[in-house]
Amino acid sequence: MTEVQKNPKIVGVKSTDFKVMTADGAYTWFGEGGGMILFFYDTLEPEIKEDGSVDVKLVKRTFPIEIRLNPALYKDVISWMSSQVKAFEDSQKPKKSEKK
Repeated sequence: MTEVQKNPKIVGVKSTDFKVMTADGAYTWFGEGGGMILFFYDTLEPEIKEDGSVDVKLVKRTFPIEIRLNPALYKDVISWMSSQVKAFEDSQKPKKSEKK
């Protein structure tokens, strides 16, 4: 039987195929089986008219990654992200001493 120490050391290592991307949005879903976050980015495909004007008739929505999480982790991630937004917004509010 394998024994795991009570507080094992954790070492973070980036995957060999690690990427950074900018998302324009995300779809999310949550149910009894867990949660999903599907990130996307949009690319405009313009059409240049004879008069030189540009008309965008197509937006190509690309889905580079879907993240699936168990229910507890999904709730923890959403809660953590919400707390990060709140902390940032609170840090941007003028302090009482700064108000006139």
